[in-house]
Amino acid sequence: MINYFTAIPFSIPIRRYRYYLVSNVAYNFALLVHGSWMILFGVIGIKPLFFFNIFSVLFYILCIAINRSLAANENCPRSR
Repeated sequence: MINYFTAIPFSIPIRRYRYYLVSNVAYNFALLVHGSWMILFGVIGIKPLFFFNIFSVLFYILCIAINRSLAANENCPRSR
C-alpha cells in the first residue's frame, strides 16, 4: 500500500516528484473525506449535500486519473 503513494513513475523527473506526491496524497485524502461525507449525508437524509458529494467524489476520481495519466505521459510539459 505504501508503494501506491511513494512509487515514482518512470516518466517523472525527480524535480517534479514532490508535486506528484503531494497532489496524489491530497486527491486521495479528499476522495476519502468526501466519500465519508457522502455516506454520512445519505444516512442522515440531507439529500442536496449527498448529491453534491457524489459529484465531488467523481471529480476527485477524475483528478487522480488525470494526475496519473499525465505522470505516465512522456509528452506532458510537466514531465520534462
